[in-house]
Amino acid sequence: MKTRINNTLKKEAIVCAFANQKGGVGKTTLTHLIAKTITDPAIGKKCMVIELDKQKSLMDIKISIQERLETKFSMPYDLRILNDLTEVKGLLAKEYQNYDVIILDTPGTLDKSGLIATLTMSDIVFIPISSSVLEVNSTIDFLEIMYKVKEYRAKTDLPFDYFTILNRVDSKTKFYKQLVEEIGENKINRFISTVPNREAYKNFHMENYSPVYSYEPKGKKDAAFELFIEEFLKAIEIMREKITAQTV
Repeated sequence: MKTRINNTLKKEAIVCAFANQKGGVGKTTLTHLIAKTITDPAIGKKCMVIELDKQKSLMDIKISIQERLETKFSMPYDLRILNDLTEVKGLLAKEYQNYDVIILDTPGTLDKSGLIATLTMSDIVFIPISSSVLEVNSTIDFLEIMYKVKEYRAKTDLPFDYFTILNRVDSKTKFYKQLVEEIGENKINRFISTVPNREAYKNFHMENYSPVYSYEPKGKKDAAFELFIEEFLKAIEIMREKITAQTV
């Protein structure tokens, strides 16, 4: 039987990375919203987020809430902070069997030493794109890295996939349709579902343990985000099937 880490440790968790060579595209927000949602009892996944971005946005929010509530605040998911990308491999090897999903929140630049090596530890890379046709060219450049990651993992018989995610979009606009056409013409993998540009997604609501897609302020179910989460979970399970097929 093949195993996945140094041929000694069977891997259980699916490792995902949110990455883009541009900052400000919503990597950290999506990381939090997904982790918060899939750990809700209605879904029941055990998730760890490894924050690699030097801004440490998630930890700062946690500390801010603790200070405001004057109590110890617990995230709905496990949060780890790593300043050194060389520590990622060791942490993953230690924690693989303790989680269903591990998410890497990566820095917003490819210049950081060790980032590409870190991406090779991911089973799936998600690439958020904000609502700008100009970002298509930037994404095409970033996909060159994805091809290299896929080639590297293929040499060790490890599957790999990537998806772009249209984030903060208004699907009713002509501009959105142009963006979709540009992505299609360049044959870029993407989620069919999109993440709308809603204020509720920008405000983390860290004290509210309800998943973000359940109810908006007026009590309406957020169907758009629910579809997105379903597609995310499907991608996770397909990857798990690929891994199982190659390790048996």
